[in-house]
This record gives sequence, structure tokens and C-alpha cells, in this order.
Amino acid sequence: MPKVSVVVLTRNHEAYLAQALDSVLMQEVDFAYELIVGEDGSTDRTRSILEDYAQRYPAIIRPIYHSPQVGVGANLRACFAACRGQYLATLEGDDYWTAPHKLQTQVTWLDAHPDYVFCFHRHSVVQAGQPKPAVAPPGGPPVVEPKTVFEFADFLTQLVAHISTVVFRQVLPALPEWLFTVYPIDIPLLALYAEHGKVKLLPGCHSVYRVHAGGSWSAISRERRAQHYVTMHQKLRLHYAGTAYQNLLAIAHARICLIIADEGIQAGNLADARRFIGHFWANDTTYAIKRQLWKSVAGVSARLAKSTVTQLLRAAPRQA
Repeated sequence: MPKVSVVVLTRNHEAYLAQALDSVLMQEVDFAYELIVGEDGSTDRTRSILEDYAQRYPAIIRPIYHSPQVGVGANLRACFAACRGQYLATLEGDDYWTAPHKLQTQVTWLDAHPDYVFCFHRHSVVQAGQPKPAVAPPGGPPVVEPKTVFEFADFLTQLVAHISTVVFRQVLPALPEWLFTVYPIDIPLLALYAEHGKVKLLPGCHSVYRVHAGGSWSAISRERRAQHYVTMHQKLRLHYAGTAYQNLLAIAHARICLIIADEGIQAGNLADARRFIGHFWANDTTYAIKRQLWKSVAGVSARLAKSTVTQLLRAAPRQA
């Protein structure tokens, strides 16, 4: 039986999939691992590339083909159901790992620290057309160094770790069905695992996240990304309703509404900004929680009012 299951999700990644698979196959380890690749109804050469790799590495690669496309959630559900390993790692088909000892280092560390549920490392970001990746801070939002140990609450309010950097200990017998209906999935997935133990940031930068027009997240409009985020936070809040973390999640949900409203103002989409300020006030949080964000909501509302006046003045007919 494999000790580690590596899951790769891919769709229309003909330009990138080989690099992703090679970065897994180059791993130098002293244990068995399996590579489960979920191919989601690609319309380019992605499937034929995967078929070639599966034929060359039949003892390692276990492909799962979907026709027609089923979506990220259903693809991930099918791949997770196929996993047999004690540990789990994931990678998008357009990203890649950069270090041949990545898996060995993380698995060895988890073996020696059974009270930790997963560990991760830094990642780099490469933009389309950019020659070299740029190192990102741990998890996207800046994390104050030298913090290297994280707990459950840290994962409820921000994306601490990029999914390509994580090796999970398989501690969850099942994942809630709602997880596979939201997007992005990584924030709630990390939180669900972090609920069961501590999390460690290890030294080094061993994976690359690729940003390009055809990416599963980059290809979505700003408006759709905003709605996805709100829906995802709502599901996460419902999952932990009645727990000690419900107020923390309520604040996070209210704050994301304000951030999205502010982004709408910057993009000139004032109707969208008004809608998400409305979501903030309609949010079923206590008055005390809303008071914690009064400076933020006042600032966003003032910027919206100023932009509205400017837009009206530009639209008004000029006097002769």
C-alpha cells in the first residue's frame, strides 16, 4: 500500500501538465506513493498527455477520467475517494514542485510529530510570460515571522498555506458534502484538517503557483470570484455554527464583504460595491461584531459616496 497519495487535478493544461507530473515523479523517497490524476473533460491534448504518462508509469499513476466536465468539486471528491495513503498531497495540473526531496522531508517530519495534522512550506508565484517565479509569503496574506506553528483559528480567517505546499495526515474519515460545492475549496479544506491538530511551516520554498489566463481561478470574472468567496464563507460559518468559533467566522465573513465592496469601487462597479455593503449590513452578526468593523465600513462607504458623486458629475450634461 502507498504511504502517500498525491492528487493532481487537471483540465485544459496541455502546456503545463507534463511539468506538474514530472515534478511529482522526480521525488526521491524511501516509501511507496501513488499519483491520482483527475482529468476533467479537457478539450485540448491534456487527456492524451495523461494517457501517455499513465502507460509509462502504470505502477504509480492512477488516472480518473471525466466526460463531460464535472467541475472541480466533483473531480476532487472522486480523487479523494480513490486515495489509499496515510498522507495526502495535492497539486494543480498547471503548478509544479521544485525540490526532489519535498515529499520525503514533509513525511519524515510528520512521522516524527504525530500531534501535527499537516505541514507546509513557502511557494513561489510565476505570472504568464514572467521568466522567473517570485517567492510568496507563507499562504498569500503576510504572516508575521517568526511564526511557524499555526492552529485551527488561523485557518478560519485567511489562506495560510497554498494547497500545493501541504502534506496532510489522513485524519478525516469523511469530508462534508458541502465542501465539494464551494469554490475556492482550499480555505475550508485546510480549516477542516487544522481542526484536528497543529500545523507546521517548514523551511524552504518548494512549489510554484502559476498565474495565467486559463487558470481555474484566473479565468473567473472578479464579480464571480466575489460571489464564490461569500458563498464559501457562508458554508464555513454554517459548519461551525454554535461553536466557540462562530463569532470569528462572522467577523471574517463581514470583512470579506467590505473587501469585495472596496474592490468594486476601485473597478468602477459601484452597483456591485453597493450590493456587498448591503450584504455586510444584512449579515446575521451581532451589533457588537459590526462595531468592531465600523472604521472599515465607514471608509468603504465614504469611498463609495465619493465615487458615486464623481460618476454622476461625469454623466451630467455640461452647461454651455
